[in-house]
Amino acid sequence: MASAQTITGSVTGTVTDPSGAIVAGGSVVATNSDTGVRTTLTANNEGIYTFPFLRIGNYTISFEAKGFKKSVIGPFKLEANQVARIDAKLELGDISQTVEVTDVGPLLQTETQATRDTLSSTKLTSIPLNGRNFASLTLLIPGAVSTSPGAMNTAARFQGSGSRPQVNGNREQTNNFLLDGVDINQSVDNQIGYQPSVDALEEVKVVTGNAGAEFGNVGGASVVMSIKSGTNEFHGNAFEFLRNEKLDANGFFANRNRTQRQALRQNIFGGTFGGPI
Repeated sequence: MASAQTITGSVTGTVTDPSGAIVAGGSVVATNSDTGVRTTLTANNEGIYTFPFLRIGNYTISFEAKGFKKSVIGPFKLEANQVARIDAKLELGDISQTVEVTDVGPLLQTETQATRDTLSSTKLTSIPLNGRNFASLTLLIPGAVSTSPGAMNTAARFQGSGSRPQVNGNREQTNNFLLDGVDINQSVDNQIGYQPSVDALEEVKVVTGNAGAEFGNVGGASVVMSIKSGTNEFHGNAFEFLRNEKLDANGFFANRNRTQRQALRQNIFGGTFGGPI
């Protein structure tokens, strides 16, 4: 059973008035800006609210309580396994009035001691990758190195060999790779069993230390990948990534010996498509 290894995020916080006193029983609504899905709950007697298991994406949070102006905060990005804290301080006034806070500062990680970093879809597709292998990007995480980085450059989707990062001094066999919460580690040498196209990934979260109980089993990194899901608009892309010897430099010793560059032909085709299906 791996039911604890979720691919969702959570939002929590406290609702207060201008003096800092709690506002109990207010209505709180979390709206996914990409899909329009709304989740509603009521703050408890301590003014605390918690939205568990929200699908990752962009969200706005609205707060309503009698005798106060409506407050809207967002949009902000919610990542997988993140517990975002959004506190609201309501202003006195009529509920028909609205206070919008659109410039949300960086969300502080106050609910967990885990050390981690997130590779967004923009970063995944904008950084040049030899072989279009997402595993190469794990070397951007602090504490991650590789004794054979060239072995990460394979373009194969199903990989029976290859390198993984060594994180914080651990062996490369001590990592755990999850795709939408599902274990994709090979039983032999704990290699990566499946490599999705980087264009299909919404984010890759790498947990390197003090991981929660849902990420047990390993002493190295937990690499949590999330596939993109549809939104209210159709979107997609098509691509071809080309490599050949015409674009490569010859080696120093090959030049000295007047040896021609070795032939290389690599074409990676693909595409993505998503929408309100």
